Amino acid sequence: MAAFLELGTEEEDYLGQRAGLGSITWRYVSCPTTGNAKFRLKEPANQYWNQEIVEHHRFPIESVKVHIDEVWVDAQREPYNYFTPPGGDFGTPPYRVLATDINGNEVEGVITLSSGSQDSGLQFVCEYSAGVLGSESNGGDKILANSGLLDDGISA
Repeated sequence: MAAFLELGTEEEDYLGQRAGLGSITWRYVSCPTTGNAKFRLKEPANQYWNQEIVEHHRFPIESVKVHIDEVWVDAQREPYNYFTPPGGDFGTPPYRVLATDINGNEVEGVITLSSGSQDSGLQFVCEYSAGVLGSESNGGDKILANSGLLDDGISA
């Protein structure tokens, strides 16, 4: 997922960067969610076509993969934030899904043909992704934001 905050154009010097007024830095801030990341099927009664959404995550979701026939398959993000595997086919239930956030952290879960949110039992590691305005990468420095225990009891 790409994100861009436009504070001018390159010709306008991005708020004076070329004029020597300093650089602008930014970072994603962790959403103040509690508990584990969750998965929800769009059509929980349909085993032949479906989409899923990741809920209660700390950082934006970069990608989702679905485990079909012993292979991880990329799911496509829809404009309304659900993810669809090729042809909407998740394979045979229960479904294994793998969500990756913008920091590269992963949460894997198993979802069944059930309505409502389904708890993954895990939460994404709490890291900040920083960048510099005008840079081509938002990878930047990663700062560990939680030096104690995460919600799932795993030490950071």
